[in-house]
Amino acid sequence: MTRKVEENVYYIGTQDIEKRKVKVEELAAFVAGKTLDYYEEEFDKFSDGLTRSCEAAKIPRNRAKNRHKGLYAYDSTRVKKEKCEQYWPNIGTTLTYIGVKVTCQSKDEYAEFTRRLLLLNDVSVF
Repeated sequence: MTRKVEENVYYIGTQDIEKRKVKVEELAAFVAGKTLDYYEEEFDKFSDGLTRSCEAAKIPRNRAKNRHKGLYAYDSTRVKKEKCEQYWPNIGTTLTYIGVKVTCQSKDEYAEFTRRLLLLNDVSVF
């Protein structure tokens, strides 16, 4: 399998991280010992804008899932699983979970969330 290496992408390997570690008690001296040119050079290593494909995040049905406008999940690293499986009963029905009966009594839908009233009963009482 051939792996494509993307240009203009800044990666730090574990060896680089080990070389760059600074102890907390030495941090002030480390920062004070560097010049403005050092920090500008480090900053210039970061790429500008998006560096990988993010087409799935731009699809209209996925846009609402993006946290911020203009910041998109890369196709190779985005989370694709459903947000949450239904673990509560439907309105008017009861499910039993390890000794507890759960009945959904009502459901109110709002723009940003859904509120359900659940009644819990200890099975050992029955």
